[in-house]
Amino acid sequence: MTNTPYIAVRGVHKVYTGHGRTTKALGGVDLQISCGSFVSIVGPSGCGKSTLLQIMAGLVPATEGEVS
Repeated sequence: MTNTPYIAVRGVHKVYTGHGRTTKALGGVDLQISCGSFVSIVGPSGCGKSTLLQIMAGLVPATEGEVS
């Protein structure tokens, strides 16, 4: 086994714009998940958990950063 992460999230930001407003959903998220790991993402309502998962799944593009 190597130390290379199975999933790597680097500097991910997500900003939504519309109706004359800008909403920052994520700011500078960095995460590494090793193969075989069990990971939970917890936080209060509206903190960006679902947005992060949607970006990781490729359903929503990140405004900045990368997922590999």
